[in-house]
Amino acid sequence: MSKKDVAKIKSTVRAYIKAANTDDPGAWEKTLDAGILWMPPGSQRVKGKKAVMVFTRAHFFDLYKIKLSVKLDQVQVHGPRAFASATFGLDLTPKAGGETIKNPGCAMHEFRKQKDGSWKYGTLIWNHNQPAA
Repeated sequence: MSKKDVAKIKSTVRAYIKAANTDDPGAWEKTLDAGILWMPPGSQRVKGKKAVMVFTRAHFFDLYKIKLSVKLDQVQVHGPRAFASATFGLDLTPKAGGETIKNPGCAMHEFRKQKDGSWKYGTLIWNHNQPAA
């Protein structure tokens, strides 16, 4: 496992969080591999960057001000793929007004090494600590 690769993966996660927290779906999209697989709780899986962006805009960016935090557990690099379980905090404040929804949870992140040596999200599977209200 290369410390350089782990540092690049953590940089991708920081960019993902920053883009979510600053309401920047364009920057957020840049952290995703073209063939990303998205597995949200209580929903069908979503495959491909275009479909993930449609889903994410409709369920998150268009509706809420997002406050996201992610704490990766040990990152394990296996050639062009890397894996890390994680915990996250997710606060969603409706843009139309209303109370903040707190949805902390856990996730499994899979990253894919790109031709330029950067790392992007390849698969994200997550669940919330509490059932949806």
